[in-house]
Amino acid sequence: MSCKPQKKTLAKEQKQKDSVINNPVIRHIRTADPSAHVWKDGKVWMYTSLDMENATIHNSMDGYRAFSSTEMVY
Repeated sequence: MSCKPQKKTLAKEQKQKDSVINNPVIRHIRTADPSAHVWKDGKVWMYTSLDMENATIHNSMDGYRAFSSTEMVY
């Protein structure tokens, strides 16, 4: 037995990592600081902040956005 992860396990973890990095949920608008919640009915809600278009400082949020889905798949 070895404490080192097997190559197959590393490849699977890398594939999962790549799919997350290359699969943004929201692509059509700018969002920041997402927070996702799954409610009892199974619907997923993701709340994001909305930063000003040309924001250069961290205190430039001017709203929130909410997105929902019943078809999220992990």
